[in-house]
Amino acid sequence: MQKGVSFSVFARVILPFILALLLRIQPLSIDVQRILHAANLPISNPAKISNELEQIARMQPWREDIWEQIGLIKAASGDEIGAIEALERNDVRSEQGRDTLMQLYLRTGNQEKALAFAREEIQKPHPTETAFRTAVTFSRKSGQFADALDITNRWHQLYPNSHEALYLQGIIRLRQLGDQAATQDLFIANSDYRPEVVGELRNTLVQCNTLVQFNGGQDIAAQKLALARILGKYGEWDIARSLLEDVVRLEPKYAEAWALLGEATFQVGEDGWPAFEHAEALNNQSALVNVLLGIRHRRSGQPEISLVYLQKAITLEPYEARWKVEMAETLVDLGRMSEALNSYLAAYELAPHDPDIVRSLVLFSGNYSIGIQEVGIPAARALILLDDMNAEAQDLMGWLLLKSGDTTSAERFFHRALELDPGFAQANYHLGQLYLLIGRRADADYQLAKVVENLPDHDQLHINAKRLLQP
Repeated sequence: MQKGVSFSVFARVILPFILALLLRIQPLSIDVQRILHAANLPISNPAKISNELEQIARMQPWREDIWEQIGLIKAASGDEIGAIEALERNDVRSEQGRDTLMQLYLRTGNQEKALAFAREEIQKPHPTETAFRTAVTFSRKSGQFADALDITNRWHQLYPNSHEALYLQGIIRLRQLGDQAATQDLFIANSDYRPEVVGELRNTLVQCNTLVQFNGGQDIAAQKLALARILGKYGEWDIARSLLEDVVRLEPKYAEAWALLGEATFQVGEDGWPAFEHAEALNNQSALVNVLLGIRHRRSGQPEISLVYLQKAITLEPYEARWKVEMAETLVDLGRMSEALNSYLAAYELAPHDPDIVRSLVLFSGNYSIGIQEVGIPAARALILLDDMNAEAQDLMGWLLLKSGDTTSAERFFHRALELDPGFAQANYHLGQLYLLIGRRADADYQLAKVVENLPDHDQLHINAKRLLQP
């Protein structure tokens, strides 16, 4: 009889038994297998599944991946704090887990953690685009434009097909006029990311002849002012502010530039009143200065004061349709809807071929259900005639028809919008609303799911679509 234990017996029997005792490994029960399987399916009771997964994670502490599953489930169900706590317990996260954690930091106001996490991520061999996006955003907020440009350069190197990285490179480089690379980047980005912004900037760059040497500071100031107005129009206020600071340095008596600088300063979260006051002191007879003051007072909750400035601007330039639109929006804030409608109509009469003016009338009619048949639908038709290849124009017509009860015609316009732009989430959302109205639940869910898929979590349309998807 053999006295010792053979190595094969030790390896096959004794060693697994010892490891099981040390690690408390147990065969997965049927219940545990069910829970893990359920976590990978659409979840109707996220709290129950996440609680069960937490029990498994505590039983099997080496399974850090389970904490990521828990975090993603909690994030999807709206438990942001619980999601952060779970995701932080997993040191080796998937790309989805890393992106979700970073977005959760941002949504819960933990900017320091978000920035630290993003900066750590972009130093890794394979950082996510969300990490680059977050790092660029924070660098811009702190005015570190050179740092932001360096980050976009590395972003583009790792993601050469990212039009967003090219776009950001371009607008940051606009701070230095005459940079040919900025224009080239904008031309490339125009094929995909924010083409409406890029198109206007490109045209302005060409008109200003920025690819040649400029003569005189005044020319540079005027060109920077033109670019700043476009950037402000599309929400790129930090770059706009930087350009405007250059303008007032080059032309310290340029009242309109001071007023725009005041608005840009407010838009980045600082006090812009000193710049506004300086603008008014330089030229209180400037229509643009008065309009910007009017808009700022309205945004500051003082619509009555806003009316005074806007009326003065209209008196100075009675044929400028945009001033009448601003007056109309202020009248809406005051609840004077009949006067607001007249002001919108006056703007439309002055500029019937300006799509922004026509669109403002369409939106007013639809948002407040005022004159949809008499005013809104004819205006939407005029908007389509201005550009029948514009997906938003087709969608707005469908939206007004839906509000008027003509679901058949509305559906046709929504589909036309999606033919022109398959990624136009607003048309998916309106089509989803239509299908819910006529009882086609499966079709509605399909359209609404596209909205949720294509828009970020914080987007209001994403939030609305997600709510409508709930049974």
